Amino acid sequence: MANIPKTFDNASVARFLADYWSASDLIDSIPQTDDILSGVLGLKTSGDTSTRSLSRSTLFVVLQNCDTIDVRSIDEVTLGRYGERTLQAYAALGRVASKALAALIQRLPATARTGGLKKAQQRLDDVHRHELEAAGLC
Repeated sequence: MANIPKTFDNASVARFLADYWSASDLIDSIPQTDDILSGVLGLKTSGDTSTRSLSRSTLFVVLQNCDTIDVRSIDEVTLGRYGERTLQAYAALGRVASKALAALIQRLPATARTGGLKKAQQRLDDVHRHELEAAGLC
């Protein structure tokens, strides 16, 4: 019997993370996320003998851009840069991080869900866009 590919629904976490430019932006806005990302990156998957840790920025990109966490989606998001074992490691850690982030997001007060620098930049751009449109320059 063939192994069934493991997938995990990450859509709500991906939507939440869309408001952040980077892992650093997320951590600056919600410091508890540093514990989650650092902890997950410190995990070893079974059979992993590598001494190199995975990239925080790549894990963030995976969590931000994959509606489902699976090897194929991660391969697409990372533009085919990684081999099968590395993709499997990102998938395993991505599932753990997604579950932890989803739980944290649920506990956050609504005022803490306003987004990071990316969301602030979009709000600022919207203000100026309305001014330009009002002046007939847009």
